[in-house]
Amino acid sequence: MGAAECFTPSSVGLVEWPERVEGLLPPADLAVHLAPATGGDGRTLELVATTTAGERCVAEIRTALQAP
Repeated sequence: MGAAECFTPSSVGLVEWPERVEGLLPPADLAVHLAPATGGDGRTLELVATTTAGERCVAEIRTALQAP
């Protein structure tokens, strides 16, 4: 199984160091940024949609996080 089979419209793939495989993967739908949280404990997660598919993914994540 190659990288193309791992990245399908119904999958989510995270690549920690994408610059190491630049040109071998499809364009990213999301940029994920982790940073130390203000106050010292934990992390802050920022998701930035870079495509329409990424926008749908962010919307679904927001909906899931608001669910009871």
